[in-house]
Amino acid sequence: MPNHSIPYKNTGYFSKLICDYLAEDKSLKLFYNRFPNLENFKHQLVEKQKNFTDKKRHLLAKRIMLQYGDNSLSQSTLSNIDLLKEHTTFTVTTGHQLNLFTG
Repeated sequence: MPNHSIPYKNTGYFSKLICDYLAEDKSLKLFYNRFPNLENFKHQLVEKQKNFTDKKRHLLAKRIMLQYGDNSLSQSTLSNIDLLKEHTTFTVTTGHQLNLFTG
């Protein structure tokens, strides 16, 4: 099946900064730790695994449960919250409100 794509910079929708970031321009490297690609996620997981202790994981799960309060939760939601306690569980959070370019 033919596939056609338009480079971000040719769309006119994105600023030079965004286009440079998406092109992994080296001049922007000082503003982020790793570009979000599959290879770098492996390194990011190892780093986070070292820094996010079991104590922090259990605290996170506890605080989430407290925030839900008396609301009824599905078994799936409860299981996912419980999985946060495991050292092999990671979340990928995106959103401009967190920080520019995934923090």
